[in-house]
Amino acid sequence: MLFVTMRKHNMFKQTTFACFSPPVMIGTFFIEILCAVYALWRFKMNLVTRLCVAICVNLAIFQFAEYFVCTQSTYAIMASRLGFAAITLLPPLGFWLMCELSGKVNKHLVHALMVLGAFVAVYFLLHKNAFESYECTGNYVIFQIGKAQTTLYSPYYFGLLIAAVAKGSYALFSKQATNVLAVKWLLVGYAVFIVPVAILTTLHPVTRQAVPSILCGFAVMLAIILVTRVLPIYDKEST
Repeated sequence: MLFVTMRKHNMFKQTTFACFSPPVMIGTFFIEILCAVYALWRFKMNLVTRLCVAICVNLAIFQFAEYFVCTQSTYAIMASRLGFAAITLLPPLGFWLMCELSGKVNKHLVHALMVLGAFVAVYFLLHKNAFESYECTGNYVIFQIGKAQTTLYSPYYFGLLIAAVAKGSYALFSKQATNVLAVKWLLVGYAVFIVPVAILTTLHPVTRQAVPSILCGFAVMLAIILVTRVLPIYDKEST
């Protein structure tokens, strides 16, 4: 449940979302790392397992980076770059995973998307003007990138989220999915972080500036679903 408290400061109301505070960020980091370690230990090392582990690890990297930013670490600038690079890889990884579970994989497409994601990630890691600034609100991190970067990055990020959901939904409705139950659970995994964020940004429009940060805050539930539902089902069906 989302815990929200209100407090007055200089005659203005400030909203504090306790579920996005630095202690929760570091706790989320450990949960996601444990999910990755558990997947490596428990399941066969195939492409689906590697994709799930990569998703968990990149989610964990982002949470760790946010923690450094929000605790005013001397590594905050480096952490912000690393964190943004990590979330840049998540949409193509998720799309690739959905394709693998759905049964029809355009290898040229998924490889091209991963190369594109890697290229964008390197840009945010190395380009000196990648960020205009960043800000920790005490709950989540707002990364301020240029208008041109935003114009290109938003369709990439949200377009691939939508594409993955559309891919899985089409595979189910057309009865083409080879791992039906695993696809259903991956769609649930997408829903558990997309739907709450959509509601939150509607009720509190100011949080729209931090959508990537908030998405990853809720995405810990996706990591848990990957290792407790998607991977066990896929592992069982593929034997």
